[in-house]
Amino acid sequence: ILYFSLNQKDERLSNPKVIEAFKYLVDYEGMSQSFLRGQYTVHQAFLPLTYLGELKEKPYSLNLEKAKALLAEAGYADGFDVQIYVRTDPQRLEVAQALQQVWAQVGIKAELVTGTGKQILTQYRARQHQIYLGAWGPDYPDPHTNADTFAHNTDNSDEAGLTGKLAWRNAWEIPAMTKATEAAVLEKDSDKRAEMYRTIQREHQQTSPFVVMFQQIIQTAERDNVSGLRTG
Repeated sequence: ILYFSLNQKDERLSNPKVIEAFKYLVDYEGMSQSFLRGQYTVHQAFLPLTYLGELKEKPYSLNLEKAKALLAEAGYADGFDVQIYVRTDPQRLEVAQALQQVWAQVGIKAELVTGTGKQILTQYRARQHQIYLGAWGPDYPDPHTNADTFAHNTDNSDEAGLTGKLAWRNAWEIPAMTKATEAAVLEKDSDKRAEMYRTIQREHQQTSPFVVMFQQIIQTAERDNVSGLRTG
């Protein structure tokens, strides 16, 4: 899952109108049909497609006018300066530069802070970033693997050190969603459980400081004399 996230310690980036504006400041289709073509598909929920509770809804698209209006409502009609933390990977740098160009059109001047994966992750895990651009892959084939990091934060204090939780890294305090995530992992009825995750993801799409953009496409080749191959 390729996403960027807004550190909620930053007063500007914790404004709900600003958070919503950023979701309209991504050229999802433009990137997926150009330099990301065949590598990523547009996806806007934290569970990957094919997972229990997958959410295929894509409520956001590039809309500069709507973003401008939201920024004005938040008191940032002229935009602001911000930093994007991104590792020096050619593909991620291209995404960061594409975001940078779009944001400039509404007055948001983004500086790219680059470094090795270790350098950038160290800043991210210490909650010292402003905006982080990166990817997250599930650890096991159950929805809790991603819900646990994107929608679960039991202690938002710096001392908690919950570095494995992306919600914590972005200082996003979510007691109600945390309880919903804990309830979903314990539900034994698969249909009910799937619907619980869809409900969490819809709220996450609307309110979270995460802008989920794409899901990676992995190509697998097989010979004509191979059948029944399943990757996972």
